[in-house]
Amino acid sequence: MAIVVPKCSYRVINKRKIVLKSEFLGSGIGIGVMDKKNEVGGLLHYVFPTKSFDIVKEEINLLSGESLLPLFFKELKNFQCDFSEARVVIAGGSNFKNEPEFLNIGKRNLEVALKFVKNLIPDNNILVKTGFSLPVFLMVDLQEKKFRIKIGYREEEL
Repeated sequence: MAIVVPKCSYRVINKRKIVLKSEFLGSGIGIGVMDKKNEVGGLLHYVFPTKSFDIVKEEINLLSGESLLPLFFKELKNFQCDFSEARVVIAGGSNFKNEPEFLNIGKRNLEVALKFVKNLIPDNNILVKTGFSLPVFLMVDLQEKKFRIKIGYREEEL
């Protein structure tokens, strides 16, 4: 079974054989986390880097990476994820050729992700796959206990 994780949200699963899939990442960031030993995994997908971009209204909540990252990792911890053993893949953050540097949301999104994740996860357990000019999708496969990334029409195991 597969679950699509929409933009501006996350999903954490434990002890279930499920594949979590991001939507098209674009300049947004997908963060996949997997603790194989404790059978915990999750996927976060955000579009904007900082809280200044948050939209919280009665009918809709669109939260930034800065707002979602603490919530995501708190839920992973509640599910007994061992951050010292967990592997993390950060993907997306595309940059478009004609985009001026000051609008480079992909770069700013990646900076927010790395700043947060590096405080919890050992560097050698973090894999970054960013900067593509093709559509990118991230998958956390808790059935086969591996990450996959789809870049354009090509899919690779990480």
